[in-house]
Amino acid sequence: MGLDRQTMEKRHDIKAVSLEKWEGGFNNIKTQNIQRLITAALAHSIECSAEWLLKGEGSPPSTILPSKFIKSKGPTSSKTINALRDLSYFKESYPNGMTLMVNDDAMAPFYVHGDFVGGELVDLADLKKCLDSPCIVQTADGKIRVRRIGYCNGEWFLYGTNVKHEGSAYMEINVKITKAAPIFWLRMQSILHL
Repeated sequence: MGLDRQTMEKRHDIKAVSLEKWEGGFNNIKTQNIQRLITAALAHSIECSAEWLLKGEGSPPSTILPSKFIKSKGPTSSKTINALRDLSYFKESYPNGMTLMVNDDAMAPFYVHGDFVGGELVDLADLKKCLDSPCIVQTADGKIRVRRIGYCNGEWFLYGTNVKHEGSAYMEINVKITKAAPIFWLRMQSILHL
């Protein structure tokens, strides 16, 4: 992806120290973290398999060419390629769109880890039209996630739907939203096999 560890941490919320330990073989990487790395790669139009990340086996990471997936005809055995084809089609159909692979359970049961979601960016002046809607949201710190948007006393806040969510904050108060796309497209993770 051409990113150093600090940039990976800033853009994809994957800690630099964790990356260093995984890369050096000091810590085993969990399945959910493999999916987070695959999600980060997809955000940069790079396809990478879990097998390659874990063992260096199979096809090495490669750049996703949108035309490769759209022009593909006939059934394919690769569920990943089908998902990437759908993502590519979405991106071509909605040039002002935004997609993301969900990497936490804060919005469960509606959107779960591994789901692909998409929406069309809204003008920040119209952000109040997104209140209480599930959106792909980017904040000033560069983090992108799926959350509902709220507004109270002149401040924006983000919140999830899963009160049992662990990990990142369930509710984030006084956030600076830099991009928001209300979700209208969903590719469920049960279709994928990453």
